Amino acid sequence: MVEVLEVDLRHSRKADCTQPAVQRKWLQFIEAGLADALVITPPCSTFSRAPWANEDGPFPLRSSECLRGFTWNAGERRRKAELGNILADFAFEAMKRQLGHPDKKAFMEQPEDLGRTRKERVPAHKPGSMWQFPQHQVLLQKEGVRSVVFAQLDFGSPSPSMQQCLKGFHNWTQRAGILDRSQRKLESP
Repeated sequence: MVEVLEVDLRHSRKADCTQPAVQRKWLQFIEAGLADALVITPPCSTFSRAPWANEDGPFPLRSSECLRGFTWNAGERRRKAELGNILADFAFEAMKRQLGHPDKKAFMEQPEDLGRTRKERVPAHKPGSMWQFPQHQVLLQKEGVRSVVFAQLDFGSPSPSMQQCLKGFHNWTQRAGILDRSQRKLESP
């Protein structure tokens, strides 16, 4: 029998992982080794490349040069970038704690870091990605941790979107269309 605990704000305000008390509760749960597997997918809205695609949508909130948010962000824009930072930091911390248990599994997903876009919406800047956070490189140093990339199309989605995952477990089966970043380099379009 498998028991799944879903922690999602849409189910309860008690699941608001931007709150320090909620984060402490779940990090203690993970630290105690009570989760056999962790699947964490922090919101990608502030890390998305979509705002960089054209002038029609909202303006980007961050770049690789201002990874935690543009210094000129104010009001709601600053708040949204900070919420993205809080949830990204929590996700990396949860992964770190889960990976402290060699017999446990861990998996984190976010859109792939594809680098510069065709149109330079913010001069001298390119999109910022959660995968550019220093915590990502720290986790990659752990035994059994890999960063893999796949196209959603490979799994039946109508979207060609590229996703990147940080996985922490042995015996990962290589599937067609999955690129293990520890073995090969992905060329950005």
